[in-house]
Amino acid sequence: LTKDENGVWRSSPVDIGSETINDFVAKTSKRFVFFKVASPGSLSEYGLENPRIIAKFYLDDDTTRMIKIGNEIPTGNYVYMNVDVMPDEIFYVTLGIINDFAEFVKQQIENNEGT
Repeated sequence: LTKDENGVWRSSPVDIGSETINDFVAKTSKRFVFFKVASPGSLSEYGLENPRIIAKFYLDDDTTRMIKIGNEIPTGNYVYMNVDVMPDEIFYVTLGIINDFAEFVKQQIENNEGT
């Protein structure tokens, strides 16, 4: 997903409408809960050196932000996350957000296959 110079979301390889993406982001962001790892080790310990998900966001001020999602924490329900603007910090976020995103993408692919 990318946001163009006019603030319109674009997706590839499946074309998902900007309004649909905005609605999803607004709904999902309300569930965003994160915690900072107190004494993080190397990124590889958390599955962040070769992350399972990389999301890159293009912001209105022409900057970008990249979020990496790694392994689940040992007790489950959360995954490790790293943000490019804080490369030495590791957080963990609720796993439900990733599940919501995966379901959203699946639904969009199914909707586009039927058209």
